[in-house]
Amino acid sequence: MIFCGMTIAYLTQLERAGRAEASALAAGLRNAAAELGGRAGSREHPILAAFPDGGPFSLLMAADAIRRFKAAFDTDPRAFRGASIVVHRCDDADAALPVIQALRLTSFERYALLFSREAREALAPYFAFPATGDTDPWMEPRHASALRGADPSRIIDRPGLANAVRRAVDGSAARLLRIDTGPGSRSPASLAAALASPDRPVLVLYGDRIRPFSPFSCPEAGLLANLARSASGQPGPGDPESAALDALEPAWRAYTSSPYDDRLPDSVRKGCVAYLDLVLDRAGSRGAVIVCDRPGCFSPEAADLVGRRLSTGRGSERYVALCDEDLPDAWKGPWASAVRIQSADERERSTMVQEALGSCRGETRLRLGTRFEILASGGLGRRDDAGRVIGALRALPREAAIYLYGLLLGEGALSADETAQFFSSMGLPPPGADLLAGLLRGSGLVDPADPGRPLRPVDAAAAADVIGPAEAAAMDARYAAFLVSRYHTGTVRPSLGFLERVGERDGEERLLFDCVFDEALRAGVPRAPRTIAGTRGSLREAAMRSLTGSRATASADIVGMVDVVGRGARDPGGEAPDGPPSFLSPTAACAYRFWSAMSTRDRAQAEAAVAESGERVTGPRAPAVRALMQAELAYAVGDAVRAARGARDALLTMGRGAPPRLESRSHRMMGLAALATERYAEATDYLANAQELAEAARDDHERMMAAYARAIAEFMSGALGRAERAADLAAESAGRLFRVDAKAALESLRGRIDLELGSYDRAVERYRALAALGAEYSMPAVTARAEVWKARALAYAGAFSEAAAILESRPLDPEARVFRGELELLRDRPEAAARWLDQTSDAGARPFRPADAFDWDSPYAEIEGRCLGFDRADSALADLRTALALYARGLADRDPSCAVGLHELTREPRFAKANPGMGTYSLFCYLLEERLSEPPVDKQTVLSRAFKALQQRAGRMEDRAQRALYMEKNVWNARLLEAARLHKFI
Repeated sequence: MIFCGMTIAYLTQLERAGRAEASALAAGLRNAAAELGGRAGSREHPILAAFPDGGPFSLLMAADAIRRFKAAFDTDPRAFRGASIVVHRCDDADAALPVIQALRLTSFERYALLFSREAREALAPYFAFPATGDTDPWMEPRHASALRGADPSRIIDRPGLANAVRRAVDGSAARLLRIDTGPGSRSPASLAAALASPDRPVLVLYGDRIRPFSPFSCPEAGLLANLARSASGQPGPGDPESAALDALEPAWRAYTSSPYDDRLPDSVRKGCVAYLDLVLDRAGSRGAVIVCDRPGCFSPEAADLVGRRLSTGRGSERYVALCDEDLPDAWKGPWASAVRIQSADERERSTMVQEALGSCRGETRLRLGTRFEILASGGLGRRDDAGRVIGALRALPREAAIYLYGLLLGEGALSADETAQFFSSMGLPPPGADLLAGLLRGSGLVDPADPGRPLRPVDAAAAADVIGPAEAAAMDARYAAFLVSRYHTGTVRPSLGFLERVGERDGEERLLFDCVFDEALRAGVPRAPRTIAGTRGSLREAAMRSLTGSRATASADIVGMVDVVGRGARDPGGEAPDGPPSFLSPTAACAYRFWSAMSTRDRAQAEAAVAESGERVTGPRAPAVRALMQAELAYAVGDAVRAARGARDALLTMGRGAPPRLESRSHRMMGLAALATERYAEATDYLANAQELAEAARDDHERMMAAYARAIAEFMSGALGRAERAADLAAESAGRLFRVDAKAALESLRGRIDLELGSYDRAVERYRALAALGAEYSMPAVTARAEVWKARALAYAGAFSEAAAILESRPLDPEARVFRGELELLRDRPEAAARWLDQTSDAGARPFRPADAFDWDSPYAEIEGRCLGFDRADSALADLRTALALYARGLADRDPSCAVGLHELTREPRFAKANPGMGTYSLFCYLLEERLSEPPVDKQTVLSRAFKALQQRAGRMEDRAQRALYMEKNVWNARLLEAARLHKFI
């Protein structure tokens, strides 16, 4: 600890005399200590301030606190008779006080600043201590006068550039102004400040990141969304545009919440485009101008978005492109105008450098002068640029280089507030950060108008050279720990890119499995180029060269590397794109291989991963992980018994403190296995457990899938109200994840509920919207199913011609043919119906269908297929086809054997429990026997079974109105109810 004992002569007498200056000074000293990370107790003789000395910034904070203490005494010395500051380094205050008291008595100066030998050793880098003598002058720390008025803003602000751009924006109607800025560094933030006015907000986008949608995806671009939401003239949160923003914002959050993620699903990509379009529309409504620095380095997604808006005339926001190179091709057109700025000549640049150096002297002037020359001339790509950055840093305290290195670590990944939190976690309070930012600003290493942004050319390697490899490694570790803390608070979404950045860590099992699952569940999505902070090898080096200024070389290298990665070749710094990344441990790699294979429905790869898991999966959770893998594989191939056994083994071997993802997933697998064997009550219990575990862990994927499975279980049992509520919970999580595929599955399930309740018009609209959703997000299977089921709803609603046209447009679709036959039966045309139902009804072997997959071959396969005839393909659709075919042929031919066939079908074991088709198929048997002269089965018995099934299913509906709809509005149920009344069952 560094202790500062401050004694004010005659403090007690001054306070008794009512001199307010004394009390104010004492309070100011304590506040100064607190602001710089220290603490000062209530003691007054002396006032004792203590500062930590173990952090990377601690000693500089103590030195600056001493400067501030001295400045406080210098403010108005007339009120005082003298004061002293005594500094000592030791472990505790009890040891410090005797030393401080003794040292104070050695000085006869009215004002004295005294250091013990221990304090001198600790603070030698910060003060110019005299070579001999115990009494030190009333001195300033070195950093207080290091720069001596140096101010590179005179070079960087370039008022001529700002004035010219402002005149161009004011005097031109062009949507895009290309500004050829000429040589020399520039401050886009200063330019934005010069352009801004109350009626013209200005935002800056920097082209220095390699990531989809960058720079829109950078933290500072969040200001754009804030601007959009505060757009004037909007009706408020209830207007359609705001509702659309709310609906699309999860897509943007799902992507930007993990700055090291390198996968972007197509649905999320489209959602991001739509979101940015709305944001830019509303920004344009306020007259926004967007300053684009180096647009040639924008991501393809961002460049294409802006180019499309320009070429189609969408929106009214304007763009100012600051570039020395050519514009992106998509930006060129009649909407663009070029403005060339007159550059300063060599003599003018030399004058600017001399003025910017102020009164710097000696070696500091030489070091800063070389840096300022680069800024003035734009000497980008020169071999000695990095050396000049090092020289400028060596003119400053070492902590400035540490601070710059931290800025570079978090650049583009952390917002300004998060950057402040990162440094605060290392013991650097905001005033200390301001101090260091001021030093970097004065040395031309950060943008004067935006001190959180390093100023090109700048190099993390140069900062690392100054602070040394040990401190650089420590900073990397601190940054990784800070990122992990943000993951624990839910601020950062886990991904493999995130795991690569922070590394597999002891005691962080949850982080490991969250990252593996997050990536594996999106295994079919191609990787985008890595982020600068997350890349390694030659791709990282190329990206870093773009930061340090080698424009032409860096651009070529990056484009080449991106092209190689995009074609699926091996990234020299990483892994083969189709296999587990090389940085994963054997356990993580095996888990990733298995769940990636499950995500892509690659049975061979999944079986291979399970086979090798015995050797590769190790650690305390190894038995549980292996059992869970076996359970999921068994479920995917249709073996519910083995799936249940594996899930049970996973739960029994999980142990305390297990990662929530593994635990909730094991409970979900138990629920799915119970569902597959029609144990609905047991299934809902396990699925409720899975949902609760996921909610506690803030795991929206597991919550969504557990709630969705619960909705299916409730639907199958007839509890349609509970099914709707479970679907609502699943939809909440799907919305937060922007899982359009899950939203589609949930809408399909809700459509089934509408049909059960006879709400055919609502079902038609729901399926119409679902078809549009599938078309918008390139899900043709979703669109196809929605169209077919919309036709079925239309047929139930009596719109036979429209329904027939839709169904007949898909003559090879098995489901469409079944519904076309059903349509004819609704029209009482059994002969025509029989021609559509002539296909075989035998269900084949179940396809490979993992637990997380949605089946769009048929909603019957997706919903009933998880419960009835689990080991067979399309069992429920085959049953429907069989029942309709027997009913149609029996009516057409007056064939008693068809009634026998229908009766036998309903006696199958899969109809023994909750089966939505039981009552309807028994009704078909009864209606057919009504037409037969000699019914082969007792009609009363058949009708009784049908009516009992109807009552049982309706009895599970809690809402009375819903029960009435189910029994009276559903077409087939209404006929059954009519027959029941006819035969006095009611």
